[in-house]
Amino acid sequence: MRDQFVADVGDFGKYGLLRRLCGITDPETLEADLRLGVVWYMTPDDPDDTAGRFTGYLAHTKQKHLEYHDCDPGLWHDLQTLVPHRRCVGCVEKSAILPADTVYFGLSLHNAGWNNDAVDNQEVRARWWRNALDGMADADVVFLDPDNSIRPDDTRKYHPDGPKYAYMDDLKAVWDAKKSLVVYHQLNRGGTHKQQIKDICADIHKALGTEPIPMWFHRGTSRVFLVIPQKCHRERITARLCRMLASPWGERGHFTEPQ
Repeated sequence: MRDQFVADVGDFGKYGLLRRLCGITDPETLEADLRLGVVWYMTPDDPDDTAGRFTGYLAHTKQKHLEYHDCDPGLWHDLQTLVPHRRCVGCVEKSAILPADTVYFGLSLHNAGWNNDAVDNQEVRARWWRNALDGMADADVVFLDPDNSIRPDDTRKYHPDGPKYAYMDDLKAVWDAKKSLVVYHQLNRGGTHKQQIKDICADIHKALGTEPIPMWFHRGTSRVFLVIPQKCHRERITARLCRMLASPWGERGHFTEPQ
């Protein structure tokens, strides 16, 4: 995650999904009954990167209202207040975008001592991850928000670009702590997106022994959110995802579940 991504159309999908899963916008609940935790995996902004530029969905036009606003009016208005001068993760945390009892871990690895020495970085990351996991102790559902995606192997875990990724042992640690998971995964040009989703789901199943539910978001940069419910949450979360896909989120083609 980077501050420059805040309020991008991908953020709209991300928070829309999390709000549904926690219950605050699910029509059968309309209150948060699953406590959310967020690990941001913060990385520095890149002024040369055009990522985060997709904010046109917030325009006050009839088309944008029909296409986006009606999916989650409260979220749409809250994100609109952040553009253009309050696009930062801290502003999200202070807003009403996510439930008031959400717990956050926002320390970046770069601010925790990350450098170009892979040996040093092993200790830095181990300490950082312990603190992140401790911070999620009271959460029911933990969202991992890497800058890029999940890496199924850890071959570059301690290299300079290592902080951009979540790793399978991160997911396993949260899963073993009896938390349900949601993980951001960016799709790329290395094969069809459907095959990439199939592959990462297979990797997660192999590591955790459970089937993730992929929620494919089609606006801006193509990405998928891997929802991995614990058994005690699966029925509730699955029902909420089904209702979301039957709502304007699915009707407008923003979210689909790959077949």
